[in-house]
Amino acid sequence: CIALVIGIGFFLLDLFGAKILLKKNVFYHCEDFKAFMESQYDTWYKEGYVFYDKNGNIVVNTPVQTYDPSGPSGNEQESDEHTMMKEYGKIVNSEGDVICEYYYHKSLNKSVHFTESSSDKMPVTVITYAAYNYYINMYHYLQLLLYALLVLDIAGASIFYWRKMKRA
Repeated sequence: CIALVIGIGFFLLDLFGAKILLKKNVFYHCEDFKAFMESQYDTWYKEGYVFYDKNGNIVVNTPVQTYDPSGPSGNEQESDEHTMMKEYGKIVNSEGDVICEYYYHKSLNKSVHFTESSSDKMPVTVITYAAYNYYINMYHYLQLLLYALLVLDIAGASIFYWRKMKRA
C-alpha cells in the first residue's frame, strides 16, 4: 500500500510538478513587462554580469558592447556604457504592429512567450533561468525523496516479512 502511494506521488510530481514548482512571471501590460526586463538587466549589471546558463551553472560574463540604432531611442548615440550593453527587443502581433519595445539580456531568461489575445494586448510569460533551475533542483530533490521512501518501504516490508516468517 505504501509503495502504491509513493507511485502515485511520482505520477503527481510528473503531472503537476511544473505547474506548482515553476515560477512564471506573467505580464498583462507593456509597462510592467518592460520594467521587469530592464530591472532584471540592471540587477544583472550591478551583480557583476552573473547569470545561470541552461545547465544551471553560474556564469560570469562581460557582455559585448553593442548599440542598436533601431531601438526605441531612434538614431541617438548613447554614450552610457551601461545602456550600450543592453539588447533591444520588441513584441509584434500577427498584424505586424509593435506592441511593446524593451531592452534585455538574452542569457537571463529561458523563455519569453507572447500570447496574442483578441484585443491585441499582452500577456507575456517570462521564465527566468534562475526560476527554471530552482524548479529543476526541487523536482530532483522530490524525486530523490520519493526514491528514498520507496527503498525504506521495501526495507521495512522485508524486515516485517522476515520477522513474520521467523515466528512461524
